[in-house]
Amino acid sequence: MSAMTRHLLQAALLSLVLVLSGCTGMAPVATTAPTGGEAQAESLLRSGQPAQAAREYRRLADAASPPRREALLLSAAEAWLEADDGAAARATLEALGSGALPPALAARRAIVTGGLQLRDNDPEAALASLRGLEETPLDARSESRYHRIRAEALERSGRFADAARERIALDFLLSNPEAILANQRSTWADLNRLSPEQLSAQRTRPAPDTYSGWLELVMVQRLFARNPEQQARELDNWRARYPDHPAQRYLLASPETPAAPARYPDRLALLLPLSGELAPIGQAVREGFMAAYYSDRHGSNAPRVQVHDTRAGGARAAYEAAVATGAGMVVGPLTKEELADLVTGGELTVPILALNRVDVSPPPAGLYQFGLAPEDDAREAARRAWDDGHRRVLVLVPAGEWGERVAQAFLEAWYAAGGSVAETQYYSGDSLADSVKDLLNITESEQRRSQLSGQLGRQLKFQPQRRQDADAVFLAAFPRDARQIRPLLDFYYASDLPVYATSHVYSGGHNPSADQDMDGIHFADLPWIIDPGAEDLALKEHFAALWPDSAERFSRLFALGLDAYTLVPRLQALAQDPSLSIPGRTGLLSLAPDGRVHRSLVWAHFEQGIATPDVEPGFTVNP
Repeated sequence: MSAMTRHLLQAALLSLVLVLSGCTGMAPVATTAPTGGEAQAESLLRSGQPAQAAREYRRLADAASPPRREALLLSAAEAWLEADDGAAARATLEALGSGALPPALAARRAIVTGGLQLRDNDPEAALASLRGLEETPLDARSESRYHRIRAEALERSGRFADAARERIALDFLLSNPEAILANQRSTWADLNRLSPEQLSAQRTRPAPDTYSGWLELVMVQRLFARNPEQQARELDNWRARYPDHPAQRYLLASPETPAAPARYPDRLALLLPLSGELAPIGQAVREGFMAAYYSDRHGSNAPRVQVHDTRAGGARAAYEAAVATGAGMVVGPLTKEELADLVTGGELTVPILALNRVDVSPPPAGLYQFGLAPEDDAREAARRAWDDGHRRVLVLVPAGEWGERVAQAFLEAWYAAGGSVAETQYYSGDSLADSVKDLLNITESEQRRSQLSGQLGRQLKFQPQRRQDADAVFLAAFPRDARQIRPLLDFYYASDLPVYATSHVYSGGHNPSADQDMDGIHFADLPWIIDPGAEDLALKEHFAALWPDSAERFSRLFALGLDAYTLVPRLQALAQDPSLSIPGRTGLLSLAPDGRVHRSLVWAHFEQGIATPDVEPGFTVNP
């Protein structure tokens, strides 16, 4: 984060001024105790058998008269939704019909409808169905369902601040400790998706306001993540200011709390290529790793670090040497080939944080995979384009294995979101203009002109028409090609199409005269590149001094080394709860169940040739 952002966060933390807006509670509705078959259905629901409960509610509804019939049908639909049987829930709603209902039953129908729309991956429709229900009297179960569906819909829409507010409201309605802890972890994950500027922009109320406490807790974790002793002191101060905060009883009491102090093994081993043609890459990662080591405040928890050159005898030999000398965690290797040899060459007796990824199913126990995979960028681009409201895109990627991987990752994420693709083009450096023309159907338009001119026997005045069936472009390119592609899109009448790109369009250096040709391109990149904090700027200066001729080229690898060191003591907590995340230099880091580290990136766009941070489109600050 920038120095100004850090100052804003610290000022917000010290002033303890935080606001909670938009979290008005619903008026409770009076309920009557269930009798007979309803009591049996309620018992089935409480015992975790929602499908059986739904069948019992439906049986009772078929024998009942209005308005009891409608209430029982809604109970059946709600139970089917809880059983994750969308078809049965939808059929039950159809049996209910679309006629007028009393307000409380109409609200329940709207909530079930929203839940089904969320199942169909249409969060905006779900939010529209729930709109206007804030003041409708609801029973506790319906109110819980309302807040949960709204929270999940807002999360899928990228509106994480609003989603956190819904989860905070839901927290007070839950009674099951496991459900409360899961909801609080989701609250934590939502707030950690906000940028420092978004956090500091919250107009706030003082302690002991609940939302205020959540925001301060995230600030404490971020500001002092690399100073465990100071973080512990600030956490104690937070506990004193918010003695009755819900996170005290559940999230912070959990063994996997995200605020738990980092613990390193006594010995760490770092496996990198430090000789041969890959030596500069390995050395850049090593410099980042060791810079994080020396800037960390270990106290009595300082590990011993051993560095092994994988080019000397192979990754498997380096791993076995590390294990033999007592390493409690191995970081590396760096290349796909070395990692593949290592994971297929025998049992992993000591956990590994690999700095690349390979597809292996099932992944061996103890294998964590972390890297700067271009597929991460592509998935982020799909999410951002969808959140911005685009639904049909053009895909332009380089020919070859790398471009195919990036395109595949984008397409998988895009189709999963519900998007469609008008066309995909693979380009090479000497065919950029032709590829852009084909992508936009300009070539086809020119061919039609030529045919018509031939038929008429004379030249025609003509302006080619680009296709009109797409609303955005996904681009994977390196700076040299991207600086040509953006002007080509403009030249061929596509200046109005927004372009979403991977981080590879940006060299990471300040070069506005060359980069102005990319003005308007949006791209996902590392926080280290887009919005470095004061501490990061000092580290960048250190790296530039060590590598005066290539610091820009290897800067992202230096950040990879920094985050690799930061991840080591937090892997166990992240593995136990995939909803947890930690802020890093390469992104907001979380761990998938298969052991892969997921990076949520930050967004920027080129403006007068300068990479300028975006504000996420889904963020809102309620008055």
